[in-house]
Amino acid sequence: MIYSIADTTTALKLKVTEAYDRKDVGKGIARIDYNVIRSIEGDIIEISGKKKATAARCVTSESVREKGNRYNIGIDRLTRYNAGVAVGDTVNIRKINVTAADMITIKPFTVMAITKNSLIDERYLCDALRNVPIRFMDVVLIPYFKFGLAFTVISIIPFNSDYIDFSSTAFTVSTNTKFLITY
Repeated sequence: MIYSIADTTTALKLKVTEAYDRKDVGKGIARIDYNVIRSIEGDIIEISGKKKATAARCVTSESVREKGNRYNIGIDRLTRYNAGVAVGDTVNIRKINVTAADMITIKPFTVMAITKNSLIDERYLCDALRNVPIRFMDVVLIPYFKFGLAFTVISIIPFNSDYIDFSSTAFTVSTNTKFLITY
């Protein structure tokens, strides 16, 4: 059976599994069997867990069938953390709207050695988060040498001044997005 969740009101339940590819880690990618949801490949979906929800880019995967159940969603640990779920839990997914962010304010997730004197360049932040869907209070991972620096998104200001329903919108980073890091 092929599900169609082309609108933002239809939801689908899937079982959470580990990310299928190490390259997906920290990039906000959710892998789902092609035959289950081919109508939304490449779209941004909301992954709703027990307590909260996050967003991810939907990518289809043929390897899901090898796991034994076509109704799985493969997501990394960071996306599972943002959704408040663990491997084996069931989540609801639905397509959501996407808009560009004008300004994003982030703060370190934990105490780190990076101080105001050793700032991270805004262009690097834009490049690192370019294709990652972001929502308010998500934790994002910025590659930094051999490690990743985790930041919590504490504020997002969209480019357009129209009313935006933050509960059904994910934000993307463009080359014009500005970042503010608070400590």
